[in-house]
Amino acid sequence: MLALQSVLPKDLGPAEVEVRLGAPWVPVAVVKAFALELIQAKEEELDVTYDANSATWSCKGRGNSTEWIGNRVLNTGKWGTTKRTAVELIEAALNQQPPKITFKTPDGKTVVDRQATLAAREKFESIKAEFKRWAYADDARRDQLLRIYNDEFNQIVERRYDGSHLVLYGMSNVITPYQHQLDAIWRIVSGNNTLLAHVVGAGKTFTMVAAAMELRRIGKANKPLVTIPNHMLDQFAREAVQFYPNAKILMASKEDLTGDKRRQFCARVATGDWDLVVMTHATFERMPLRPETTNRFLQSLIGQARMAMATAEESNAKRTVKQIEKLLKALESKLEKARNEEAKDDFIYFDDLGVDHVMVDEAHLFKNLMRVSKMPSIAGLPNVSSNRAFDLWVKTANIMEKRADVEQGVTFATATPVANSIAELHTMMRFLIPYTLKTMGLYEFDAWAATFGEAVQGMEVSPDGSGYRLNTRFAKFTNVADLMSIFRLSADIRTRSMLNLPTPDVKGGKPQVASSPSSVALKAYTQELVERANLIRNGQVKPDEDNMLAVTNCGRKAALDMRLIDPAQPFDPNGKVAKVRDEVVRIWRETAKERGTQLVFCDLSTPQTHGFSVYQDLKFRLMDAGIPEGEIAFIHDYESDAAKAKLFRMVRAGQVRVLMGSTTKMGVGTNVQKRLKAVHQIDAPWRPADVEQRDGRAWRAGNIFDQIELMRYVTENSFDAYVWQLLETKARFIDQIMSSSTGLRTVEDLAMGALTFAEIKAIASGNPLVLERATIDAEVMKLTVLQDQWQQDRWVWSNTARANRSEIDFIERRMDGLIKDAEEVELANANGWTFKPRGPLCASASITDDVALQLGEQVLQLARTVPTHEVGEWTVGRVGSFRIVLARHFDLEIKIDSDHGSYSVDRKGTRITSAAATGELVLARIRELANEPKRVAAWAQRLQREVEEIEQRLQEDFEHQEKLMSLLARQRAIEAELDLDKDQAGTEAAEAVETTTKVEN
Repeated sequence: MLALQSVLPKDLGPAEVEVRLGAPWVPVAVVKAFALELIQAKEEELDVTYDANSATWSCKGRGNSTEWIGNRVLNTGKWGTTKRTAVELIEAALNQQPPKITFKTPDGKTVVDRQATLAAREKFESIKAEFKRWAYADDARRDQLLRIYNDEFNQIVERRYDGSHLVLYGMSNVITPYQHQLDAIWRIVSGNNTLLAHVVGAGKTFTMVAAAMELRRIGKANKPLVTIPNHMLDQFAREAVQFYPNAKILMASKEDLTGDKRRQFCARVATGDWDLVVMTHATFERMPLRPETTNRFLQSLIGQARMAMATAEESNAKRTVKQIEKLLKALESKLEKARNEEAKDDFIYFDDLGVDHVMVDEAHLFKNLMRVSKMPSIAGLPNVSSNRAFDLWVKTANIMEKRADVEQGVTFATATPVANSIAELHTMMRFLIPYTLKTMGLYEFDAWAATFGEAVQGMEVSPDGSGYRLNTRFAKFTNVADLMSIFRLSADIRTRSMLNLPTPDVKGGKPQVASSPSSVALKAYTQELVERANLIRNGQVKPDEDNMLAVTNCGRKAALDMRLIDPAQPFDPNGKVAKVRDEVVRIWRETAKERGTQLVFCDLSTPQTHGFSVYQDLKFRLMDAGIPEGEIAFIHDYESDAAKAKLFRMVRAGQVRVLMGSTTKMGVGTNVQKRLKAVHQIDAPWRPADVEQRDGRAWRAGNIFDQIELMRYVTENSFDAYVWQLLETKARFIDQIMSSSTGLRTVEDLAMGALTFAEIKAIASGNPLVLERATIDAEVMKLTVLQDQWQQDRWVWSNTARANRSEIDFIERRMDGLIKDAEEVELANANGWTFKPRGPLCASASITDDVALQLGEQVLQLARTVPTHEVGEWTVGRVGSFRIVLARHFDLEIKIDSDHGSYSVDRKGTRITSAAATGELVLARIRELANEPKRVAAWAQRLQREVEEIEQRLQEDFEHQEKLMSLLARQRAIEAELDLDKDQAGTEAAEAVETTTKVEN
């Protein structure tokens, strides 16, 4: 017991656990208590529920309008707006749906009301922040929440797998596994589903092959299957035989699934006693599951999608609805296809092959797995779906089902499990630990995101610089340590810093940067890009004619070589190509004895036969410098898998000494490190994972060189210099996550994409103040809009206070009459009710003594005689001292008149067709008048409290006034330093806040 207690995780405290509105682990009762307290509502006024199956929260009022729930000033003033009440915003926050308010233009178009939306989002954020404060403000509630969180998420102690005892029977004697490989093999064999998140060059191929052989040897897998990238088939199969010379390995190429060979191959897999079946990703995808199996999974997804769409429609999230509709169409199309594809007696499906363990190499290629989410479209969170990922998901889920719903039978391997966004971790977990996620309530992406992610929203400069845009980024991650504890239930993470691999040293201790000055032509072209961006932001060009992404790509190409923009430009002797040529030739000469090889990566150009090509130009210049043409190759010239395998052998042999290619073609699986001395990255990719894959071609074990060179080429004051900075920042962020730095609880991601107008101007000017100015301008815009909304709210609330006072005066004048009417009701209750019609009783009323029935029959009789379209009032008769009147102004209604006032009868859906029901309804309303003075007095008190609260709010200053003034001062200082015209946003803000006069420069 003591030993177990000693390893229990220490309870996390309030400073370590971020509790967020919408997190599925927070009890419904706590959320409801917060909502009630926030707007001072009564228990019976609100219903709060949570559906774990769809990860959907509901916060609804028990009435037609949410405006009058609780304190109206709090509901539509302090915590809400007149267009989005606090109740609606609480539900939006629970479901992570930032509010968007729209209106119809005269021509019928729906446009976003930016001011109203920004005001609503400000309240939306305030509610979320208030919940965080409120949750821990009460000691008992704080302890309850921390206990729940610690018991749910802080109960994982990472198991340490030690495979040092393993004896790998059948393994070649020339192989000596590393310790981390033995540990990983033991993890796969003794544990559950595993993700080999090992750094590039850590030997994942051997780990998978050895684990498969052990699984089969001890009977935990009868027929393991490994699926690998298409061009790696020959290499993988060759290495597998080298590792285990006597293994029975079946290799499947894409030719094996063509025509009649497909049936023959499937029969060989199903009937053969294979130690390992190896096939490419493409081949694996072409082996379908039985239609009924696919149908079952599709039906489940369609059900989830429909529930999510219902929620999105209810919240008026039109863009989300469109996305879900698109997903539904795709799912229903797959379902229809599966239904039409009847099982064939002479065909063997994947289910029938006997495969009970699937290993997936380079598993990050399957990250685009569809998800059902009611969250809106958010930058940094692409909702894309690939058939390849869906196919793998269904097959792996089917394997786990056959293992009695145990998380076994699946192994993933990738050096880059996070290629671009931390949200990709959820995809990996859905593949590998689905039952664990369901147990924790985190299987639905929205629930997972509510616990660990946060959509950070704010006002940003639009990419074209034309103003601001309301942008939401899924960029902040909280409770990261606990997220990684769950992730490591399946992930065997081994970063470069964790391993002591016999990899070569990097010259200088880090990648070296070779800088080239910006040419006159490049500077002039960058100014042209600024002008293009100006035209875009001014709306002078259509998006399909020019846009910021196109401008960004042109800028990146220009930074690589101006001849990609204008082939007539002369060769720049100080440019990138010249630098690359010089470095490649230097290393080629220095490694002549060893026949050292080099890789040159370039994504922004191709070795085309027409037009300018960086590939061709660099090749010719290398040849002019003395490198034989036969020692230079383009990977693009080797299309087939067999051709690539031959090329790689030539590189490993030192016959091809300079190989050029793109990240896609020459990254993953290009194992040519034997003589690889240098990697040259001429341009910057978009993802840190691509940088790692490029460098990893040389920075791995099995290299004859003790030291390698990793080169980056940058043109000063250009687009690629800026992109390299972004890549470095994002790579550092991902490394923090994967290495689980001590104390790391919250991190913020970095978005990458088209550069903004401000960034382009900063690049063009070479002055970072330009970028700071744009950031400040955006913040000034945001605060100015909020200030305008504050002024608007003050006006609305002043009018509300005035209306309340008028209504209170009216109630006071009417109160004596209400009291007298109440006394009349009490007297009638004591003496008994009587009905006296105007005129004789109708025949149906005269046969009964029941007052309600008499009244009802008389009302019906009169209603039949009232002309259909006539407007007016007709007296039915009297009940006690009260006159019953039929009135039509729009619809036919019933009202009760006395000498002191008039009262409406809410028929509550009762039609004037039932005599008994109508009569009872009128009598019940008259009886209610006994309590009318008390009810109206309570209403007057509520209105008076509203007036007092409004008067208090009207005394408050704009909460962001000090920050706005500070930003305006900094804005003026930057403008003075840059000597630039004032931005429109800054000018308008200055005029609005300080009533200053615009100075013409």
